[in-house]
Amino acid sequence: MIGLGNLGGPIGEQLAASGLTTTVYDTVPAATGPSVAAGATALGSPAEVAAASDVTLICVRTAEQAADVLRGEDSLLDGAKPGHVVGLISTVLPDAVREFAELAAGHDVTLIDTPAAGTGEAGVRARTMWTLAGGDDEAIDALEPALRTYCSRVLRAGPLGSGAAAKLSHNAMIYLSYLATYEATEVARAAGVRDGVLAEVTRATGALSTQSDLYLGILEARRVITGMDEDHDRFAGASAVLEKDLRHAIDLAAQFGVDLPGARLVRTMGDTIFQVRATGDPA
Repeated sequence: MIGLGNLGGPIGEQLAASGLTTTVYDTVPAATGPSVAAGATALGSPAEVAAASDVTLICVRTAEQAADVLRGEDSLLDGAKPGHVVGLISTVLPDAVREFAELAAGHDVTLIDTPAAGTGEAGVRARTMWTLAGGDDEAIDALEPALRTYCSRVLRAGPLGSGAAAKLSHNAMIYLSYLATYEATEVARAAGVRDGVLAEVTRATGALSTQSDLYLGILEARRVITGMDEDHDRFAGASAVLEKDLRHAIDLAAQFGVDLPGARLVRTMGDTIFQVRATGDPA
């Protein structure tokens, strides 16, 4: 397991706790601690992880970081044996997946896209995530025991890159629903609707999705915060991921002549959606 951040960290723990022989690496050595406590072995580079493994999962934030894992100093491909299989969990463009797969093939390594959809850390720990797998069935079969340590379903989305395209479409739907939830609660509050009424009725009617309900809890907690807070960096990061994912979704759609005006709007509103404020900003 390479990349032990907000999602990769819990995945590393699940892998180790499952009984699979697990090695982990992160550019921040302290991030390996929880996985090591769960039974994993921390190693010093992607090359060392690959050399000690038959399959590797990569969970980093950007395509640039994934490229560094694959072809940087002491890279995964430097250490991987022929026949090694890589699952890329990161949310990136399908073109990036295909580029990485071609690079890996030159080392007799198979790389496919295996992004995860669900409720984040909670979903990983409950093993209720879904993997959206794109690529060769034999590669998916090789990865499935590892994927099943945190997923309830491995959904075969189609050829290489299909999982990445499905994940970007999935995330666009979620982020647009966040804006709808934010705006609806703003107008209800301004009009004097009693707290909790909108949430109660939209849950009952199905208008409030599971993801939007989770977001509503975040929104209600963060509305009362003034200025910087202990979770500022976490939600500033969430805002940056929103911008990145929607930028990729817009770029993907443009390849097929599809316009995404809603995504273009929401892409600019991450700080508002996640209530990211600078010191002194009013709540």
